[in-house]
Amino acid sequence: MGRLNLALGVVLVGVAGGLLFWDDETLHGPFLLDDRGTVTENPCVKPEIPGSWERLWTHDYWGQDALVSPRSHKSYRPVTTLTLRWNYTYHKLDTFGYRVVNVVLHAIVSMLTVLCLARSQVKGSATLATAGGLVFALHPVHAEAVSNVTGRAELLCALFYCAGFIFFTLGHARRTSDTWEPRGLTMNMIAYLFAMGFTVLAIFSKETGITLPVLCVIWDALIASGMSAQDVLHGWRASHPPDKRARWRRWVLKTAIMGASTLALGLYRISLNGGTSAIFIEEQNPAAKAESVVVRSLSYSWIYVRNLGNLVVPVQLCPDWSGGAIPNVLSFQDWRAWGVLALYSSLVKWLAWVLQSPGKAGGDDDDKSRKYTLQQVEALKRDQVMMVAWMVVPFFMSMNLVTVVGFVLADRVLYLSALGWCMYLVSLPRTLATLAAARALPPLL
Repeated sequence: MGRLNLALGVVLVGVAGGLLFWDDETLHGPFLLDDRGTVTENPCVKPEIPGSWERLWTHDYWGQDALVSPRSHKSYRPVTTLTLRWNYTYHKLDTFGYRVVNVVLHAIVSMLTVLCLARSQVKGSATLATAGGLVFALHPVHAEAVSNVTGRAELLCALFYCAGFIFFTLGHARRTSDTWEPRGLTMNMIAYLFAMGFTVLAIFSKETGITLPVLCVIWDALIASGMSAQDVLHGWRASHPPDKRARWRRWVLKTAIMGASTLALGLYRISLNGGTSAIFIEEQNPAAKAESVVVRSLSYSWIYVRNLGNLVVPVQLCPDWSGGAIPNVLSFQDWRAWGVLALYSSLVKWLAWVLQSPGKAGGDDDDKSRKYTLQQVEALKRDQVMMVAWMVVPFFMSMNLVTVVGFVLADRVLYLSALGWCMYLVSLPRTLATLAAARALPPLL
């Protein structure tokens, strides 16, 4: 993968991402939707208000309630609020300055996605990384996050998320001509510290940043350690080859350190809430108020389908679907249950393919050729897991599994998850070619 080609791709994608939103309507439009809470009526961003600086560190994103208050929304994003305070200091309530910062942030994030994509492939391709970054930069689902000033939280979180991922990967493995060469313990520890530092910045930009270490350990297993999904699951067995067992043990140790640090960071963030949780009304998230586990599960799952649909076919985009805009799925007789079934059936089929044992090859020329093809398929599987990880891991905190969110469906939460879909889309021709050479049926995902 040529460094010059990759650098040119980074610049191209950054320019494209910036120009897409560089128009008069976007830059000079009025404050919209939640901008009233985060900017125009937020005392934390206004230096002329006495105590606003101290308030910034003790109040939630909207600035009206202390984080420990039962009335608080529990969205604590002081890094984002700091940038809004800077905007207010120089631009007051002129939206131009706020929007320029958002557009520049989107351009920078788009540039970083090229590097993320290049380092998320077993055999990196500058062309594929640039194509994926370009699709990301121009994806319609980003309209809310970039055009809405409040979307600054998504942009900053994505910025620190991508930067943390890049630093982590640089400190764990160096790409040679066609393989990955692991780095030493010292570089690993430096990379760990950088990753956790960026995780802190990402969390205090938006809470979804807590998932960055998860993506890092997945990459460490599949790319840096060169393990397959089967190796990850069975690396502890005595029947596993010694070199793979050694790699598995190193990975488990690093994962344990990363996991303990993330858990401590998560507990600290929860402690800032003062022992209280956000209280949402039914209109904000009707499925969360459903008494039936079946209704909640089906309704949440249908929202996952809709989110995936917004990535694949972005024709019904909206900043916030709440209330009765998307009714709950009340039973399996609802036609939407078929969409849920299709999603999970596809996921099961894909997982079965990923975990499928590779075939055997002998020593003659035909078998050597087949062995090479099988190696390509195994590399493809690792690439695919990374693509799905990029889609799911940043989105995880919005899935109502760990904590209930105050919305039904929102384009902004797909900002970083879109990267996984873009990676999958541009890799599709290579995926199909590899599977055709192996005479294998393509997975549904």
